[in-house]
Amino acid sequence: MAIYKRGDTYWYKFMWRGRHVRESAKTGNPKTARQIESARKTELAKGEVGIKDRPPAPSFEDFSERFLAWMTAEHSDKKSTIRFYRDRVKQFS
Repeated sequence: MAIYKRGDTYWYKFMWRGRHVRESAKTGNPKTARQIESARKTELAKGEVGIKDRPPAPSFEDFSERFLAWMTAEHSDKKSTIRFYRDRVKQFS
């Protein structure tokens, strides 16, 4: 059990099934922060809420399509920059 203060807010951190859990208690009161930490551990132990798994990373093809679409929309006035990134993506594909 470890609570610590960042700015005016307390945070807690602990290990659960080999994974770090680090979350804000969203309070400036240390006693309340300990209670919130305890409640979170109880939730995990009861299986009501599991540690959220990260979504899988997109494939390079999916990422490059989204990136190039964003690049074209955001930097439409910079044709040489768009061409540069399209050429680099082609090299990796």
